[in-house]
Amino acid sequence: MVDTLSDQLAHVRKRPGMYIGGTGPGGLTHLVMEVVANSFDQVLGGHATRIAVHLAEDGWVTVDDDGPGISIAAGPDGTSFLERSFTSFRDTATATADGHVPHVHLSVGIGLGPVCALSAELEVEVRSPAGTHRQSFAQGWRSSALERVGPATASGTTVRFLPDPAVFDGAGPSIEGLAEHLRALAHLTPGLTTELSTDADGRRVFGPVDDLRPAYDHEYSILAHDGWRIPDPPLLLHFERDRNVVDLALGWDGSWKPAIRSYGNYVSTVEGGRHEEGIEEGLREVFGRGPMGEVLKGLRALLHVKMLDIEFPGPTRQRLASPAAVWLVADAIADGLPRALREHPELDADLRSRVLTRSRVGGGARRG
Repeated sequence: MVDTLSDQLAHVRKRPGMYIGGTGPGGLTHLVMEVVANSFDQVLGGHATRIAVHLAEDGWVTVDDDGPGISIAAGPDGTSFLERSFTSFRDTATATADGHVPHVHLSVGIGLGPVCALSAELEVEVRSPAGTHRQSFAQGWRSSALERVGPATASGTTVRFLPDPAVFDGAGPSIEGLAEHLRALAHLTPGLTTELSTDADGRRVFGPVDDLRPAYDHEYSILAHDGWRIPDPPLLLHFERDRNVVDLALGWDGSWKPAIRSYGNYVSTVEGGRHEEGIEEGLREVFGRGPMGEVLKGLRALLHVKMLDIEFPGPTRQRLASPAAVWLVADAIADGLPRALREHPELDADLRSRVLTRSRVGGGARRG
């Protein structure tokens, strides 16, 4: 049984794969994204607009944001919230300080404590109206007291950490994997700018965006069959119910198979799930009951659902299992697609002619 802080630290360092999946590039990418997730919570709360990640040649990773700064307020035991964040462990999701919803986990949801435990050194700088404060940690333990080092001209938090070479195999985090994570965050979050830089390759900046169009173009512009896509730009649907949200961009091209790129609470669901099933159900609501093979032909969709009680069947979060997602997405399409198609009468006519074709031939094949 893992009870004391010493026991927890030893367990994390002995079995890092249980927390971050491994000790190679994938595990390190999870480690970085846990720190990014802390900054992203500030974005969702409306308190930050920028998250920057830097990978140095010497192995140090820096994550910086322009939020209000991690709280340095002392708790009943005299330790600051900052210190507790980096030296404590959680078994379940924690509530956000400002109560924003949904509370999301961009990676495996382990929090900052295990990140600190798996770092040879970790330094935190907090900038707030109270000034600039710094504190250092090593392998999960405090190595310096919280210290005010001067005034602050702007707010924010900077976390620098060196993944422990005694734990990791020497390879750095996946640069392209991190780039894709940061691009998706910016593309799915209007107003957010994310950055990724390295000593060797310079800086990449993603966002800010107003809607899903940049994400859709990134996903499908190079895949457009025969060089055309209908419509261009894609149809954009937005739907909210009981604080659950659907954002959907969709269009059709001349290819035979449908393609759907989906996310649940900002996490890429590469194995699909119930929210993707909702697309077919929604199209059936609009175009009539029956197989949707002809209507799905050439569909290019990008779907993001944000749900209060989202369910994933495994720790990798690659498939969405929430049954309610089916009808949330279906209702979003039934509500918004007819209005969107009125702005594109040629596409509307094309899709309805496919329905007639389906009726004449007895229906297309149901999508598996």
